Amino acid sequence: MLFRFSIYKLFLLIMLALPVLTYANETYVLAEDIESITMLGNAHPPKELLVALVEGNEAFVKSMAGVVAAINSSKRHPIELRLRIANATKEQLASLQLEQNSQICSLSSNLNSKQDPWMRDVYKLAIAKLRGEKNPKLLIIDTNRGRDTKEIPQELHNIWKESVVLNLQNPGNKSDYGGNIEVTANDVLYTGSNLSATMRNFFSSKGYADKMVVMKNDWLVAGHVDEQVSMVNLPNDRCGMAIVKADPLLAISIIKKQSMISSKQLPQRYQAGSTLDFVMLLQQFVRSSTKDLQKQNPRELSPLVVAQLESAKMIDANVALLKQKIMEKTPACKKIKVISLPVLFQCEDVHVLQGCVSVLPNSVNMSVLGQHLIVPDPLFAPFQKYTKKALQAAKQKVHLLDDNDCYHENLGDIHCGTNELRTL
Repeated sequence: MLFRFSIYKLFLLIMLALPVLTYANETYVLAEDIESITMLGNAHPPKELLVALVEGNEAFVKSMAGVVAAINSSKRHPIELRLRIANATKEQLASLQLEQNSQICSLSSNLNSKQDPWMRDVYKLAIAKLRGEKNPKLLIIDTNRGRDTKEIPQELHNIWKESVVLNLQNPGNKSDYGGNIEVTANDVLYTGSNLSATMRNFFSSKGYADKMVVMKNDWLVAGHVDEQVSMVNLPNDRCGMAIVKADPLLAISIIKKQSMISSKQLPQRYQAGSTLDFVMLLQQFVRSSTKDLQKQNPRELSPLVVAQLESAKMIDANVALLKQKIMEKTPACKKIKVISLPVLFQCEDVHVLQGCVSVLPNSVNMSVLGQHLIVPDPLFAPFQKYTKKALQAAKQKVHLLDDNDCYHENLGDIHCGTNELRTL
């Protein structure tokens, strides 16, 4: 009888211990296994920067390695950062003269996206409190881009120990991709109006029901919030952060002040073609009007001008929502800083505002690494000068990179093409 009781007690002890062991050797968790999450974003320390090496972006990846080296050697804003390159082989690194670079992570043949460069679309990171688990875990939220990136969340789990993967089984919805799910320094999640109900319900049920801002973004082709705003870190500021917004009206103002638009204001390889034509044409229309553009009947204006006016209204309305929620959650943040960057949009329909994309690389779509910013080079010299000055005034270290051919021409920019490993 004593033997039977001991066996029964042992069985009970094992059953009670099972919840603690459930996730120890497994990759995937279910939404119901998660009690709460804390999303990781620009305010959290970066450990790795992820980029995919694909045909046509070799020079960009080499430049990125140079920026990572500069960041690591920075005396003013030092961080320890490593570059992880998907798809790369030893031979490819050798051809880029990166084979001896100690700041590049060990290669993994399974970390492969073939020719898909969009690493931001693949996953989001959070710290998750799992039911029955004492210690929180790194949660890799598989945002179901699928295609040639479908194995990457699992492989990152294999690389980043003590992590688990969540897949909400909602494939093929670009609105759920990483660039449409962002978080502020005070843990306000901001996302697009096109986010799926599945994803929105998940975030609401895991701690973000009253900490979520939904921005209207169905007017954009890609439809992600990272085309409109980004967040940078201000450690000595009461708010701890600043909003960086795309500002088409600022772009018009800068263009209007130019005595003459010249091809020399663009890099040589872009001095002929649609980009220069667009900027020159916009200047002609802006200068031809003696009235306040914002007070004129849109039907009397060029579609190029209307695109800037209407997109600016949309972005400003979204920024107002974000500011309100940030200040609501952090009462000490009485007035949050907003940094405007010049960004031009062209749209399929300007009167109902749809089908919009940025004309030049969108500098708001940046990678934020501490106070280091890897910023898409807007190419147009007056925009370059303004962008650097505005961000440097906020005590940010700016690294401009030309991503036009390898990312921007394919409807994305640096933030879209990279991702990170971050910690709390």
